[in-house]
Amino acid sequence: SWSNNVNTPIYCHENTETSLKKATHLVVAATLSVGADEDGTTLVRWRNAYYTEEGFKTAFLNNFLSAHKYYYQVAENQYETITVDMLDFAFNTEEEQVTEKDYEAIVTLNTTEQLYTLSGTTATPVDASVVEDKLEGFATVKLWNDGKTYYFLPIAHLADSGKNAIVRNHVYQMNLNSVSGLG
Repeated sequence: SWSNNVNTPIYCHENTETSLKKATHLVVAATLSVGADEDGTTLVRWRNAYYTEEGFKTAFLNNFLSAHKYYYQVAENQYETITVDMLDFAFNTEEEQVTEKDYEAIVTLNTTEQLYTLSGTTATPVDASVVEDKLEGFATVKLWNDGKTYYFLPIAHLADSGKNAIVRNHVYQMNLNSVSGLG
């Protein structure tokens, strides 16, 4: 279970499956942070580039607005394009399934402002669900929300033989020396 205390030993049923995909793995939870920040830093991978949350929202919005122009009203007959503050992420939770994979997220609206399209000086109201659909179709990203990430290490029985399995009446000791990638 993900919620077990890490200092409490738990029993793992025997697993003699030697296929790496089906072998029992140890899960290591980690928190990624940028610089000396002790809190986790939200990181986003989009189009093979990595961004902080703000950096991604800026890059995404610039790209999105080049294809889809949406505005909100700031004064009578005065409109501005949507801003990064109006964007958020939706990702899988216990209550909601929004993507096929748990590490993916979609971009959503985080505003109650009425949005518009403009044609000359004519502003036409747009339903928020239309904009949400355009945002969702524009990008699915890989998200490390608050820097949370996990690494999976296969447990090797008779490590020299290359066999990945859990065998009854054995104790396995693993030494984690380093990690590679963002998990």
